[in-house]
Amino acid sequence: HPVVFEGVGPQPEKLAKINEPLQFLDKFLEDRDFVAGNNLTIADISIVVSVSNAVS
Repeated sequence: HPVVFEGVGPQPEKLAKINEPLQFLDKFLEDRDFVAGNNLTIADISIVVSVSNAVS
C-alpha cells in the first residue's frame, strides 16, 4: 500500500463512507459528459484525480 496511506489496507467503514458521494457523482453524470459545462475542464480532471486516489 502506498506510503501516503501509511501502509494500511482498505478499511470497510471508510469504503462505506465514500460510496454515497460516488453514487451522487454517478447520478449527476448520467445525462452529461462533463462535470462543468459541455467540454472537459479542470473540474473534470480534478474529480478524476480525487476519485482515482480514493478508490485505489
